[in-house]
Amino acid sequence: MSSVVTYQNTDRRCFCQIRFTSGERVLISIATSPMPTVKIIRMGFGGLLPRGAIWEYKATMAGTADAYAQDHPNRRATSYCVTETLSAFKSKYLRKRISEEQYIRYVKDFIGNVIGVNLRIDEVSILLPVVRTEAERLIKAHAIDFLDAFQIVTVLHGRYQHMVAESQSILITADRSLAKAARAEGARVWECTSEPVPA
Repeated sequence: MSSVVTYQNTDRRCFCQIRFTSGERVLISIATSPMPTVKIIRMGFGGLLPRGAIWEYKATMAGTADAYAQDHPNRRATSYCVTETLSAFKSKYLRKRISEEQYIRYVKDFIGNVIGVNLRIDEVSILLPVVRTEAERLIKAHAIDFLDAFQIVTVLHGRYQHMVAESQSILITADRSLAKAARAEGARVWECTSEPVPA
């Protein structure tokens, strides 16, 4: 039987994540600003990561549908993000939250369909002085761990640090503490488990 995994309907957010009997998940997101939008997003890896838009409606689109992944081909992640994702799969498997078959499928899909297709590794060198000084500051300021701090440092001091407005990098995370810390530091953030897909 299908079930609701997460649900919120407030004046700021309206979304629902549904798990089907097959184990697949979708996130239905309704946004009112900057323009009314309804999106159905296929979730992968046990509901941890968005896999792309299945369907989207904006008043200005009048019925066309675009896949989020096709619209945003320049995806970057640190090698530590990749490791954390694989560790999350491992943890779910070891805690018997997913089967061995699901674990193998998640790993294969992540490597073959995400890393191998539209995700590139990009990070500042962990040996740079800015990493040590900023990571320490971020850990103390936001009570986050080093790897989360490293992700913020990469977004704010990495290759794309000079981009502005819509061109600015978006830190995509399922970690609400990381999202809050990154926003406080001025990064653009999408907390993908509870927020609608950025325009």
